[in-house]
Amino acid sequence: MLLGAGTFGKVYPGVDKNTGKQVAIKKIMVDKSHKVREVEIMEEVRSEFVIRIINRYLETHKTQNQ
Repeated sequence: MLLGAGTFGKVYPGVDKNTGKQVAIKKIMVDKSHKVREVEIMEEVRSEFVIRIINRYLETHKTQNQ
């Protein structure tokens, strides 16, 4: 189930297997030249108005040109 979508990604519902808490999973589409500054800022900011990043990972896919 898709919760939301924007220019660079989509948000899906999820559950943290360790705690059982509901989480949002944001899948961001980036290319080599785009630095994910939004994620870096969200990791640093501590505010009740900014979603806390629990974890992140980078998954790469090779294209025919690589």
